[in-house]
Amino acid sequence: MCGQGSVAAILNITEPGTSLNKVVEKFVGFLKSQSIYKIVRDSDGNPLDSNGNITEDPNEFVRTEDPNYTGAYHLGQLINQGFNEFWRADVDLASNDLYSVDYWGGWEGIAHNVRRWLPNRYVIAGININGNTGQLRNGLAGGGFANDGASHWVVITGISNEWDRPGCRANGHSRWKWVRVYNPFDNQTEYYWWGDFENSWRTDGGAMLRVSRLPIIDPCQFGPC
Repeated sequence: MCGQGSVAAILNITEPGTSLNKVVEKFVGFLKSQSIYKIVRDSDGNPLDSNGNITEDPNEFVRTEDPNYTGAYHLGQLINQGFNEFWRADVDLASNDLYSVDYWGGWEGIAHNVRRWLPNRYVIAGININGNTGQLRNGLAGGGFANDGASHWVVITGISNEWDRPGCRANGHSRWKWVRVYNPFDNQTEYYWWGDFENSWRTDGGAMLRVSRLPIIDPCQFGPC
């Protein structure tokens, strides 16, 4: 339920008291009414037919009402269909490009963009965590659990003000480059070196969903970004 937990955290900014249960119930309702299309996949993300075999034929896809293991598309549709009074997610029905760091400036530009977007636009990031503790590995940009990790959604809620402090090293080892996230695994705010966070994000493929608060305000409207 980490995806719905991340959505609930963002919704609480404008609607305090929005519970995880409310978000999950809304999502399950959309799955049952087929307003949101979710299919059965294997552990590698391949669509399966009714016999459990991999298929690329949309006519053989099997729908599911299981609210677990949500993709960026599902979370975006959940926001846009169920909670669109104050929020809008960037969703593309024809392509998965919007759900990747590559689309939003790549690894060289994503940190700058997130700093520019906050606090009116938030990123739900797909990272790799320790499946037992729910946390990234700390220390010297060693994040990521390629062999025994779990895919997980978190919300980026802040980036250190000292990011561009003179003398900073460009890589993630700089002591000034920190990221703050809301982690639904343990329902708390956590802080990580950007190098650790980026490695964990890279390990899980760089999946993301950008969510904007309405009305959308251009962060560059009143000065340079």
